[in-house]
Amino acid sequence: MRGYICSSVSNAATLNSYPTCGAATCNSGYGLSGSGSTATCGAVSSSSGGRRIIAPPPPIITPPVTAPLPVLISPPGMAVTPPAIRFTRTIQFGSSGNDVKNLQRFLNSRGFAVALTGPGSFGRETAYFGPATKMALIKFQLTNGVIENETASGAGILGPRTRARMNELASSQTVSFIGIGAQAKLQLLQSLMTQLVQLLEQLRQLRGY
Repeated sequence: MRGYICSSVSNAATLNSYPTCGAATCNSGYGLSGSGSTATCGAVSSSSGGRRIIAPPPPIITPPVTAPLPVLISPPGMAVTPPAIRFTRTIQFGSSGNDVKNLQRFLNSRGFAVALTGPGSFGRETAYFGPATKMALIKFQLTNGVIENETASGAGILGPRTRARMNELASSQTVSFIGIGAQAKLQLLQSLMTQLVQLLEQLRQLRGY
């Protein structure tokens, strides 16, 4: 048909017409292999007194190279660098804003997980101070001696004493597994495992598995 041109075939003398295309005849020293659009011209060699067509090798397809994702998790025994945060106002249940998100980030990075999965978990902090944030804050206050029990005045509230302790810890820049209580260490490990699961899921999606 006019307007359509067959693609060239290596070592072909002539080509079939569209839409079949492919090789019709081959140059001297080459033999026809296949038919229609899949026909190719391969080198001819002698074998047991007959002729044998050596088909051309298939094209080499190089898969795309995917750059590895950076690993953001420190292995056990290494120091973890928490976000640089400083708190300046009192926040409590029902509060909202970027400082609430920073509070959740601080708690998650220090082993007082707001949530292990979903909203509030490591890397998915929210700007709302809800029950999970309050409970995580109370655990921090108890561990750091800010309050004596869960019903003490100021429990679950980011007030002056709690802010001072958090800002003091934030200025140290890093937190180590050494010296962390068993419960806090477990929570920190759980937060890091959650981060690992999220990174693996992102990697799976990027690679199209």
